[in-house]
Order: sequence, then C-alpha cells, then structure tokens
Amino acid sequence: ANNRLLEWETSAAGRVSAPNWNGCITQIESRGGFRGLYPLADASQAAVGGWDIRPTPLGDSLYASRVLDYDLVRQVREEMNGMEIMKGVYDESFLGETQHATATHIYTKTEDEDKDEDNTNP
Repeated sequence: ANNRLLEWETSAAGRVSAPNWNGCITQIESRGGFRGLYPLADASQAAVGGWDIRPTPLGDSLYASRVLDYDLVRQVREEMNGMEIMKGVYDESFLGETQHATATHIYTKTEDEDKDEDNTNP
C-alpha cells in the first residue's frame, strides 16, 4: 500500500485512509525512531514473505480473516496471492483444535538436516 500510494475506504462509512509508517518505530524519527540513530534500510524497500501451516494464498487469507479493511485487501489481494508461503513448523500444542485439519503445509526435516544436527550435538 505504501509503495503503490493506495487509498482505501475504511469500515467507518465515508472515511478514506492512506498508508503511512506511523506504527513502525524504526522509521519515525520525530517519535524517537531508530532510523536516525542506525543505518537502517528504508521500510518501503522491505520484502514481504512468511510461513504458515496452511497453504492458503496470502491474499485469500487476508480476505478471509477480515483483519484489514476490505477495500485495502481488494486492491492488494491478487499481488499478495502471488507471494510464496513457506511451510510452517507444526506444533499441535500451539494450535486450536479447529486448526488441526487444515495444517497441511508443514515443514519437516530432511535426512541431511538430521545428519547435520547429529554432527553438531556431542
């Protein structure tokens, strides 16, 4: 949204919102952010990625979760659906019971990784 200078209608009728870095403490120098103190990259150059135990495309997940305003999701959904989602680590004790059936996008160690781990642990 920042890079594309998008605007979107919020859930408050008639209110339009625009992106900013106000929630990113590394970028806001006027509020004591770290950007002026350390050689940090500009947040607009950040890459988006992540992992999940469900294979649902990111844009579709944003739409289904209703965490962000619909009009914003509508504008970025296709682009977000094109992003790779890496397999997540499955920990049954961390999940709610309703998530167990959908946990199909799971990272597992390869034999080579098991051998590497055995060689590093005495």
